Amino acid sequence: MPRSGSGPASCPALFLAFAASLLGGCVLWPTWHWAKAGASDADYARDELTCKQLVYTTADGMVTQAQVRRMHLCLESKGWHKAED
Repeated sequence: MPRSGSGPASCPALFLAFAASLLGGCVLWPTWHWAKAGASDADYARDELTCKQLVYTTADGMVTQAQVRRMHLCLESKGWHKAED
């Protein structure tokens, strides 16, 4: 026989926090992708690697907003653009 007060119903705040964290992850997922007319996945992989090597030169593992902007500018300079999913 289950103990009284056990299970998800006894911890509504914990359950709601867990559910909100699951839903919150969807909000952070990008709604776009990089596209370039006539380009293949291999083309993107090559251009992405080139841009990463140019932009992310530090080895500390931290990525700044400025680096992300430079990465986007680098890909755009190679003909890539953001396309809606």
